[in-house]
Amino acid sequence: WVKRDHRRTHDDHIDEVTKHLGDQLPRIIKGMWTSSAHGKDKKCWEDFEQAINRRHHKLIILSLNYEALLVSDFFAFLKEFCKEYRVMIVADESTRIGQPGSRRTKRAIALADLCAMRREDTGTPVVKSPLKIYSQARFLDKNALPFSTFYGFRNRYCNMGGFQGREVLSYKNLDELADLVAQW
Repeated sequence: WVKRDHRRTHDDHIDEVTKHLGDQLPRIIKGMWTSSAHGKDKKCWEDFEQAINRRHHKLIILSLNYEALLVSDFFAFLKEFCKEYRVMIVADESTRIGQPGSRRTKRAIALADLCAMRREDTGTPVVKSPLKIYSQARFLDKNALPFSTFYGFRNRYCNMGGFQGREVLSYKNLDELADLVAQW
């Protein structure tokens, strides 16, 4: 289910799923839908829905880019989709959801909370600041870290100061944080 005018073909994307999952899930539904400004989108989506409805009990892997989370109507659809189907969500390059207050991060976490399985792929879990770990951990599991809020996490691992005490002056307890991260 894809427009053919993209540089990568439908089969290239589908092969990535097979390559990474191998024989773990031999009978998964594999399909891809790419949005366009054309009226064909509705028909493509209807075909996709029919295919997944015929195999409702299967795990569905839905692939999308992070920017799609920022489209309000699509995000509303994604929430309903994740409630209705058994979905695995994977945050590729999960540092893209490292800012706890960003709309993209909040929406990624909201979707993750509705999914049957959660995974992250990244070669660099810490980019520039250990504070980016909080959102990535929260995406995986709300209990992955022993902090109910980002501020509790920040206070444990940062020395704050500067204007109104909002500037990170230095980091602390990083060995402890490394041990927590090593668990997942």
